[in-house]
Amino acid sequence: MKKNIKKGIFILGIIVLMSIFAWQFIKINNLSRNANLPPSPWLDSFYDAGNDDSLFGGYVSAKGTWESNLKLAYPYNINQIDCWKKWEYCFVAEAYTTGYERNNMINTDINYLEIESWDSYKIIAKNTGMCAETILTIDRTSEKITEITTPINTETDGCKSGAKLLGEIEVQTNVLIDGSKKWIDEFISHKK
Repeated sequence: MKKNIKKGIFILGIIVLMSIFAWQFIKINNLSRNANLPPSPWLDSFYDAGNDDSLFGGYVSAKGTWESNLKLAYPYNINQIDCWKKWEYCFVAEAYTTGYERNNMINTDINYLEIESWDSYKIIAKNTGMCAETILTIDRTSEKITEITTPINTETDGCKSGAKLLGEIEVQTNVLIDGSKKWIDEFISHKK
């Protein structure tokens, strides 16, 4: 019961943080559009609080933009990844733009991944859904974060119908990068 209460409080905290994150994204996006500058200064970060089991130890956080081996549906995205060893979960909060000229609408999502392994060098977390399995790998030495999504249950009716809508389903590999270069390149190409 105590564990469920702690998780409930923890999840409520994550929702509040995600709301603040989305508000910051909207604020910076509006400022950058009005000033015609990309919101680059805060797009990339990595923080590692170590491995102990205290509230503030056993915590890793990263922020950046997903770059993929496949065409991303929403290439203008900002992600906040938070992993807590104590709670055995990683949370990926994502804000992304949709619509014409990427300025029409801002959406947010949050994904929960259960930590499978945690050591001084690497964190691996996994989420298995109905049609796909996602594995998040954080290399703590190189500060490289990779997310691999693999289709599963491709012969079930629900997953087949999704595949028809999306086209051929492939393994998708995303790498978290400093999005400022991507944003700057996009703004420069729109100026020409």
